[in-house]
Amino acid sequence: MDSIGSRIKKLRIDMKISQSDLIQKTGLAQNVLSRIENDKTVPNIETLKKLAKALYVTTDYLLGLDTDPDAQPEEEEPKNPIRDEVLEDEEFWKSRGIFPPSDEEKAHLRESYSFRITFKNMDELKRGYQDIYVYLLQKEREKKSR
Repeated sequence: MDSIGSRIKKLRIDMKISQSDLIQKTGLAQNVLSRIENDKTVPNIETLKKLAKALYVTTDYLLGLDTDPDAQPEEEEPKNPIRDEVLEDEEFWKSRGIFPPSDEEKAHLRESYSFRITFKNMDELKRGYQDIYVYLLQKEREKKSR
């Protein structure tokens, strides 16, 4: 069985995220993350939650209780900061020649559509969300204009 540290390090490397990027996302000190990844220490519960959130996995996966890194708790919708960043990025929408979504449209897109994107790195994930939301927003606006 993989250790917590080795799972964290493997996920970070697979996602092409540097230690510095993960530190920025979690607020951990560099030496703390290094010690965790090298199995010199075990993260406390709060640190484990931060790492799981930043790496888009469950704490069960990091602990080795679940073998599926894509598993999500059933009782709550997973938080998705990349999705929210795409929906809030007015410059992106304008660059695509689309009027940015209203707050009502953003809420509708968040609530009405659930999908998972497989990605190699964070840039690819963001581009995937951008493409999907451009398509969905255009379709929603077409429906309203009929």
